[in-house]
Amino acid sequence: MGLSEIWKIISERNIIGLWIFIISLNFFINFYPEIPKFKHPRWAIPILISSILFGLIFTSYLKEVINQKVFISLIILYLFYLVFAFYTKNHIPFPETIPISNAEIFIREGKYKGFKSYYPKKPIYITSVPGKIKWLQLNISNSISQIPPKFKEAYIYSDQILNLPLFENEKKKILLDQVLILLMLGDTKRSKEIFEVAKKMDDESKNSEILNLESHFLEREGKFEEARQNLLSAISKFNNNEKNKVQRAIVYNNLARMEMMLKNSTNTQHYYRKSLSIAVETNEKSYRNKIQLEPINSIG
Repeated sequence: MGLSEIWKIISERNIIGLWIFIISLNFFINFYPEIPKFKHPRWAIPILISSILFGLIFTSYLKEVINQKVFISLIILYLFYLVFAFYTKNHIPFPETIPISNAEIFIREGKYKGFKSYYPKKPIYITSVPGKIKWLQLNISNSISQIPPKFKEAYIYSDQILNLPLFENEKKKILLDQVLILLMLGDTKRSKEIFEVAKKMDDESKNSEILNLESHFLEREGKFEEARQNLLSAISKFNNNEKNKVQRAIVYNNLARMEMMLKNSTNTQHYYRKSLSIAVETNEKSYRNKIQLEPINSIG
């Protein structure tokens, strides 16, 4: 059914036809196999709510429960709702951005205890899924960046994210975070299981994060040269954007460690210094804490 048919239903004041259209639309979205994207709760729920609101507004107008002025006002509010509902599907709305920005500053400046003191709990007005995801990710970052790191706490936060209605790319990212956290906790078996699940979700042939994590498993198997090659491949796949700087610093750090395992002292110093240079460039204490700097002093 196209827009012309919908307009015809409204112009003929066909209320039954209007609701048949709304019911059919939602039935089609939830049960037609060719459009799995719209079955996701972050698509299906806004579509359901917006279609019901649409029906209620037009039914009230066609039944002359409301006058034209009220109808126009409701339509304007409805359009605002539509924009908000579909924007918050992938974006964090205001005012949720305020505590999230403050929390990012605490972590960036290395004030980990300050973060927890100022925000002992999630602010009640962080209700959007993207807002909840970001808040829990900040808690993971805060837990891992502390000295000593709180990996068990970080794992609990990552599990909480997985209970949210995630898109596939979001779920893959959290699973990869869990892989690294479990490696740090020493649970290689569980980490490997989750890694294999995440790899199957990857739409690229081994991106930099996959290659970096794979190198950790190779290292634990004593395959240092293979791990080294994976890390070199990971570096070659990075784009030169701000988002990748931290990850690139960590990969250089891991590569330096592999070179040290292989007793390549010149390469070890070179890659550690590249790692440190990028970490300092970010000017974020939380990122610099992730870089292991001690070997520079022992070999420099």
